[in-house]
Amino acid sequence: MFSFLFFAMVFLSVPAFAQTPEEQFSQMDVNKDGFLSEKEFVDGMQKKSASTDDSLETLQKLSGPEKKELIRLIVTQLKEQLPYKVDEITVWTDIYAQDEEMHYVYQVDIPEIDTLPAEEQGTFMTYFKDQVCKISVPLVCRFTNDALLKYGIQLITHYKDKSGKELASCQITSKDCQ
Repeated sequence: MFSFLFFAMVFLSVPAFAQTPEEQFSQMDVNKDGFLSEKEFVDGMQKKSASTDDSLETLQKLSGPEKKELIRLIVTQLKEQLPYKVDEITVWTDIYAQDEEMHYVYQVDIPEIDTLPAEEQGTFMTYFKDQVCKISVPLVCRFTNDALLKYGIQLITHYKDKSGKELASCQITSKDCQ
């Protein structure tokens, strides 16, 4: 479970090291099967560590449209891996781009909020958002701050119940990672 989440989060940083995301993926996909194994990914990242500073400087210089295209390409690659079961109650169901943001959508297998008594719904929603953001923000910061967040690309996680009703969302910026 964690290895895929790690891969997904860190994969966001891959385009920062190449001229295009396709070129970077091709370089890392050693066996040319169209997928990156954890070993291929780790080996590829280690090879690129020496050129990180120059490449990140290039990312800083991306124009708005170039940044949006980069985000679109990343989202397209990750979307092919969905849905993905994160844990016993959580499934990563979607990812999409909106301007210079990346949105992750998760379905959480808990009783629908509407089945709770009205007086408990607000309390539950507040508690759930507090808890889920406490978990997701540090993970996102750990894996994407240097690659995406500090360059103005925001990440937003959405957590929905089985009916599609949003339970919580966490907007994550570079300020959250300081």
